[in-house]
Amino acid sequence: MVEARAQFLNAGHYNPLRNALTELWLQHGDRARFIVDVGAGIGFYISRVLQQFPQSLGLAIDLSKYAARRAAKAHSRLDVAVADVWGGLPLKDASADILLVVFAPRPTSELFRIIKGGGRLIVATPTDAHLRELQHSLGLLRIHPGKRVKTAEALSQYFVPSDHRSHEWSMELTRIEVEHVVRMGPSARHVDSALLAGNIGRLPTITNVTGSVDISVYTRPE
Repeated sequence: MVEARAQFLNAGHYNPLRNALTELWLQHGDRARFIVDVGAGIGFYISRVLQQFPQSLGLAIDLSKYAARRAAKAHSRLDVAVADVWGGLPLKDASADILLVVFAPRPTSELFRIIKGGGRLIVATPTDAHLRELQHSLGLLRIHPGKRVKTAEALSQYFVPSDHRSHEWSMELTRIEVEHVVRMGPSARHVDSALLAGNIGRLPTITNVTGSVDISVYTRPE
């Protein structure tokens, strides 16, 4: 999964999402000193943000030690921690200026605990249109249409909504890139490998695939 993620992300297919996150960060985190990416994977998103904030330090948290090893090399000002976010985040109370959660679990009470008053939480979640061209043909897990509303309801118990944007873009993917995008996500654990390979083999040489993400910004009350 980590190798598939590295191959796919480094090919630039999610650069539109990374750019959108960076733009939001520039608007909402210009004074951020300590930035934490929860469920950071290989550090793809936070490493770009750190480029824009030369005075900031970053921490990437992920359950996978293999992902953490890659994240440790993503930026000179990025440290890593291996942790199960549902088991508690290894940070002091009110220690982070900004939190980023991209396609990752959201332990709401823990996020609230570790962020400073007035700090920002940026959450990116796939919409039901994300990878829609592959959902039926490859048997991928579907995104529930009400996911964004449920996420907002859960987070709004602790945080104040500050900003929201929907972002959509198109990707031209080869068959191997389709395999990478499937294997880097949760569907990889639910689709038979042989069946997946057969279905991918029946796809066109190039498949146009939609990326579709909701990005929301929340503020922790002072």
